[in-house]
Amino acid sequence: MAFIARARNMGVQFNVQFNDRGQPIGDHSEKMMSYWGSIVEKFIPITFENWHKVPKTLKDTLFEDLTIIFHCFMPLNGYSICNTFMQGEIWKNFKCELTRYWLFNEKKQLRDVPPSKYDFINTTHWRRFVKSRLTKEFEERSNANRHRGKDNKYPQKKGRRGCARFEQDLVCVMPLESNYLKIAKKKANGEIVSKISRVELWKQMRSDEDENVSESTKEITDPIDDLIRQAHEGEFDDVGREDVLQRAFKKKKRAKWASLGCRERSFSVNLLRIAALEERVQT
Repeated sequence: MAFIARARNMGVQFNVQFNDRGQPIGDHSEKMMSYWGSIVEKFIPITFENWHKVPKTLKDTLFEDLTIIFHCFMPLNGYSICNTFMQGEIWKNFKCELTRYWLFNEKKQLRDVPPSKYDFINTTHWRRFVKSRLTKEFEERSNANRHRGKDNKYPQKKGRRGCARFEQDLVCVMPLESNYLKIAKKKANGEIVSKISRVELWKQMRSDEDENVSESTKEITDPIDDLIRQAHEGEFDDVGREDVLQRAFKKKKRAKWASLGCRERSFSVNLLRIAALEERVQT
């Protein structure tokens, strides 16, 4: 963070691009998210039960501080960049780390004070946090989440830098004539930004270096090529909740693993619906 502090003192501002899902990409995206994580961990108390309980004024203040150093280019489809920061994933991961690694000291005793690594945590807040982690309600919720994680049939094998950055890495090596490149490459502030279909990104993140997938993943990938052919022939629109990937999961009531960090949104379909409603009202 010393690098960021020096840049701030010198009045330097870094340009950061976002894809159409509102996810940061490009050279300075990792610096920005690292800085966002540091200020969220330091200034948002861990005593809040969940992210929704954190006052919006506090979130907005931190986001304004972020934009002093990082200039965010809005996605062309109007997706709110604030959503990327307001979902609270970094803050929740921070609390999970404290719970998993720092509740107990080297002697397997509960820590009465925050670990020295996080000396910015208020001692009173720390004790309240530890107490909240010892309740039966939290234990039940933790066990449920742990069981849900073990039931993941389609674990990711790639993309440790995140879906958005992994997608951009694929764009650099994917030919322009690829069926999976959904948006033509376009210039934005001197850098190339593109988007790959959800289904190809999903497959790539769950294949190994030799492009092999697990048997459970094949249950989803096997019908995909045929679905892509149907979409190209106009049998259905490969957008929104009815895209190829979602149809591959059609036997699942809830396919949370089908999402890629942010829910796919079909703005063109929404605009058509709005136009139809306006026409109906006028008549």
